[in-house]
Amino acid sequence: MNLPDFKRAPRWALIALLGLVVVGLLGLNDMGFFSNDKRDLRRLLGDAGAVLIDDAEVVAWQPDPDHKPRAYYVLRRLDEADFRRLTAQLSLTLAPNPALDEAIWKLPPDLDLPAWAAPSITPGAGLQAQAALGGGNAWLRWHGGTLFLVVRRAS
Repeated sequence: MNLPDFKRAPRWALIALLGLVVVGLLGLNDMGFFSNDKRDLRRLLGDAGAVLIDDAEVVAWQPDPDHKPRAYYVLRRLDEADFRRLTAQLSLTLAPNPALDEAIWKLPPDLDLPAWAAPSITPGAGLQAQAALGGGNAWLRWHGGTLFLVVRRAS
């Protein structure tokens, strides 16, 4: 097998080959080969919102494996003082959990996250907020030392 002599190859050919390799790797990254849910969510939320997912369990809902996830569900152990500090840092307004049943807190039927209890929190027993953060829309609910977070891509 004869390998090409790169010392004699024109520089433009080497640059073109390097460009193809870079484009190929970027394409694989967009397809999810070199990514993970937490890193993707951090990128979606931007610098300000990324503080919400430190030390958190992140699960992405991706019904079509050829596309980016539609939503992220996050669980994080957090006491009330830290939750209030984070929401103040993000300039979010806190309110008690409402009495109405909000669909945003229900997991899609094909997603398994055993500790998810956000829909069952008694109205008024916890705190919640929502905001546009980075390239997503985020809903935060806190109760009993747990932050429940849902992030959907902004349309």
